[in-house]
Amino acid sequence: MQPFRPNTILTKLKTAYPQAEDLIEILKDCREEDRLTISRLWMSEGIPFAFKELPCLYEEVRVWLSNRLDIDPKEITIIGSGRIGESLTPGENMGRPFGAHSDLDLVAISNALFEQMKQLFFKWGEAYEAGQIKPKNKRETRFWNENLRVCDDTIQRGFIDANKIPNRGSYSLAKKIAQSLFLLPGKIKVSEGGFEIRTTSLRVYRDWNSFMRQVSLNLKIVAESVR
Repeated sequence: MQPFRPNTILTKLKTAYPQAEDLIEILKDCREEDRLTISRLWMSEGIPFAFKELPCLYEEVRVWLSNRLDIDPKEITIIGSGRIGESLTPGENMGRPFGAHSDLDLVAISNALFEQMKQLFFKWGEAYEAGQIKPKNKRETRFWNENLRVCDDTIQRGFIDANKIPNRGSYSLAKKIAQSLFLLPGKIKVSEGGFEIRTTSLRVYRDWNSFMRQVSLNLKIVAESVR
């Protein structure tokens, strides 16, 4: 009987929450298939670092959010420092431990929700370009124009960030998501086993393949930023 032969590079990752420095060293020599493995096993599965002291709180968060978004709890996960315990963001925050200063980066992998968000984005974009909805000031105008440009690209790649759609006007789904993300830090903080976070975000993916490709690309960018 032939044994399993794990990739030699990945056998160096012996913990669910690797330090950013160790993970980056491995990423420098990774192939695409290795990054996909890391994306699947370390970046999307298991109990996130943020909830390691009381894993059932993580499930409570997922159930609460999934009920508000009308998706399955299993379709919600966490990435970023809340997932592995340290930030992988290139720059001065690289390796910064997860804490009260951190954001909680939520992800929903749901084709149904992605399609709703996509149609909502197109509806908002058409209304904005037709002058039916107007930004409040120059700053919001700048953000809206940037959102139009960025989301056209990310939708093609299979994801959309919830904060790119204004949560006003007739966009009830955008409002519901914004309200949920606003309430979540407070609910976590006052819960048993809870903790303090700065804010929350939500990115919605069309499917797992889109998620894996994007996370793998992000890991590649991280490795290249420290060469």
